[in-house]
Amino acid sequence: MQRLRRILAFTAGGLVALLILGGVLVATWPPFARWLLGIETVRAEVTAFPLAAPAFDHALLDHVLETHVHDGYVDYSAIASDPSALRRYMAQLATSGPQTTPARFPTEAFRTAWTINAYNAAVLLGVIDHWPIRSVREVHGLIEPKPGFGFFWAQRFVLDGRQTNLIDLESELRRRTGDARVHAALNCASVGCPDLRAAAWAADTLDEDLDRAARRLASEPRHVQVDDAGEAIVLSQIYQWYAADFERDARQRGLGIEVLDWIAHFADDETADALARARSAGYAVRYRPYDWGLNGT
Repeated sequence: MQRLRRILAFTAGGLVALLILGGVLVATWPPFARWLLGIETVRAEVTAFPLAAPAFDHALLDHVLETHVHDGYVDYSAIASDPSALRRYMAQLATSGPQTTPARFPTEAFRTAWTINAYNAAVLLGVIDHWPIRSVREVHGLIEPKPGFGFFWAQRFVLDGRQTNLIDLESELRRRTGDARVHAALNCASVGCPDLRAAAWAADTLDEDLDRAARRLASEPRHVQVDDAGEAIVLSQIYQWYAADFERDARQRGLGIEVLDWIAHFADDETADALARARSAGYAVRYRPYDWGLNGT
């Protein structure tokens, strides 16, 4: 069986490479390839309520988060038992966004808040559509070309009039904003992620809320910790995977050229002092293994 899985993985990997190199859209991939890789379209399955002009209304997501998120942990079982509000919100996202209804998003803050909310809501829907699970890495097809492929690449969500996946949605947000603080706002339904806010993101408070989230990402011990015994600065792998984003943002803000410069700027006083001492002493940087356990209660 193990040998068969390796053969299938090799075959699937070659097929995926050919399809990608050939520029073939996921929607036109052969059914066998889609089945093998677990590629699926996750739909809201309800009709969206008409939105009142002119702004996009995040009230449905607000309700879901306020009701089911406590101290960063999510009651997925409760959402799965009554997903109507989340599904109605996803239906609204499907037909209204910065591309389809640009008048509702007059500034970058409106576009960014929409994208963060869309990502976080899609993650919630991706989890409950496969409930019960203990980790997002349990969502996959017969073949998993890379860890997390089934959840972050293979699940296709209808957003803003088109199908996309979580990786592409995140990548578009990173490129468009150039703001590393968004990494503190996106939640991947895992313990290693920054906490999921118990409220939707809003354009009018976006900057201050992103600052607040960045301070948590730069100060909480599970993301940033000085290990004096081991003479190391221990960071979340978020800082390793997206180092280029944090370095670029640090340069743009005039903070320096390193990830640690970004962290030191946003960290609370205690963490900033510990970092300064550790950097002066030449402590090495290590990365904490990411906890992919579900952030569920």
